Amino acid sequence: MLGMRLCLAGASVVALLAGCDTGRRVLPPLAQPTAAPVVVSSAAPAPAQSGLLPATAVAHAALSIDDVNRLAGKGLFKTGDRPLTAPTDVKGTVKPPECQIALHALQTKPVAGAAFTAFQFVVFPASDGSDGVFEEAVVTYPELSSAGTVFQRLADGVRPCGGKTVDEQQDGSSQPVSYEIQVEDSDEGTVRWTEHQQGAEKDDLCVFESRVVKNLLFEVVECGAGAGDLASSAADMLASRAV
Repeated sequence: MLGMRLCLAGASVVALLAGCDTGRRVLPPLAQPTAAPVVVSSAAPAPAQSGLLPATAVAHAALSIDDVNRLAGKGLFKTGDRPLTAPTDVKGTVKPPECQIALHALQTKPVAGAAFTAFQFVVFPASDGSDGVFEEAVVTYPELSSAGTVFQRLADGVRPCGGKTVDEQQDGSSQPVSYEIQVEDSDEGTVRWTEHQQGAEKDDLCVFESRVVKNLLFEVVECGAGAGDLASSAADMLASRAV
């Protein structure tokens, strides 16, 4: 994990997607979006259910770099490249394969799917040379049931991985990286878990928190020494904006 975030400390989203041999927050190459940061699918059906959030709720709910730094209590993070407007493919190998969801979660196609009406994924790397990083993915779906289905798929995929060691080897990497996954007790509509890279300091970890609010689903990820408080406060703020 230290290697992963040291790679991220000076990296853009493009660099992340291009790959880094030492870290886990590596996604496969993906072209930068050519559209606006939040894309609304023209083919998506108009909401017909009472209480549905519009696709524009993604932009309204997502936290800005200023929001994140205020919650952190200091200017720990900086703006990266433009947000991604579609989930990514996941390449490489994971053992056990069913726990890949605990490593990459909502920002990937196997979890987010293709039926969303709007999607945004952003990475805020550390600004002070530390090894921290903050990520958020926010997605809206055309129906309450479709958002609930995606959230349940995420929760049902992550929970059995609690207490397991997961090995991931990215394409082109010389050796796998091992992570210990722990799943915390959570309220209904929330799933929270931690990922600790073997060999890193005990308190140096990534904390994931995902929630579903109506037809909006989001996930925040905080990585670094003592991570956890920012993930909680960011999730609370994001949920409060999902109106």
